[in-house]
Amino acid sequence: MLLQLIAFALLVFLFGGYAVLDGFDLGIGMLLPVLGHSDAERDELRGMMGPFWDGNEVWLIVAAGATFATFPRVYGAVLSGFYIPLMLVLFSLVLRAVSFGFHSRTDPLAWVWSAGMVVGSFVPAFALGLVVGDIVGGVGLDQNGFVTGSQLGPLGVATGLLAVAAFASQGTSWAALFAEGELRTRVLAVRTWANALFAAAAILGATATASVAPDRFRMVLSRPIGWLAVLLLAAGLLGAKLAMGQGRDRAAFLWSSAAVAALPLIVAVAIFPELLPAHTEAFSLTLTNSANSQGTLSILLGIALIGMPIVIAYTALVYRTFAARSAAPQPDRS
Repeated sequence: MLLQLIAFALLVFLFGGYAVLDGFDLGIGMLLPVLGHSDAERDELRGMMGPFWDGNEVWLIVAAGATFATFPRVYGAVLSGFYIPLMLVLFSLVLRAVSFGFHSRTDPLAWVWSAGMVVGSFVPAFALGLVVGDIVGGVGLDQNGFVTGSQLGPLGVATGLLAVAAFASQGTSWAALFAEGELRTRVLAVRTWANALFAAAAILGATATASVAPDRFRMVLSRPIGWLAVLLLAAGLLGAKLAMGQGRDRAAFLWSSAAVAALPLIVAVAIFPELLPAHTEAFSLTLTNSANSQGTLSILLGIALIGMPIVIAYTALVYRTFAARSAAPQPDRS
């Protein structure tokens, strides 16, 4: 059971890292036309994402691969049961990457690539949130672990909106670190609204969970780590708001990151020890009945023990090296 617990904690860390890191560039991407009112401003916003976005997406790839390696039955059930929203995530991320590569203000299709950036940022945020919410609400599983029936419900819509609001807050908090002039004024105004919408969406998500999946809601409130996660979310939202009012942009981003990181932790507490809750509890996929063999887990976690410090150190180095340059506009390709 210990190896399964460690593997579960690793997945929470990886998905949390993805939410915090890719959250800010997805947030900037979906708000690109709202924040940037000119080609120069939109280029500046792209510059804030440029050195980081592809590295941030690696966290999602690693998290998905780790899920397959440690809990293959869960990976297969989620991929097949949520095929449409997950394929939308994949295609949207590809569209976003293409939009980065092909955008040029002299290209007659420049508006297409700008729209692709918005769509390619909004759809992954909403779709991933939708999948997570529907998992928390429980899915139709048979005795063989195969998903049956449609899985899209109101809780998924609520958590999809929560993910969009969280990433918008994270994106504007990151942009505030580098924007200047009129762009900065606009970013600060939108950041205030995004933080308020994040708080409202968190309340909506909690209300929807209490209504659709009351057992999951009670699970969070009955566990000390659940209360810690909820307090982290509340402290992150409040701390970000206070830091914004004091003009402390770096602190506002760190508090926003804490609030975003609290979301996957709350989900983990809500479903533990299940990974894929089923409407019929006996068919749920749990840490014990869906994990890979002990020998395989030992090898994988040994690799993770060596690899994760390297990944974290490399990520820190990249951010330290390129953060000062991230506000520079992209070169004009004309």
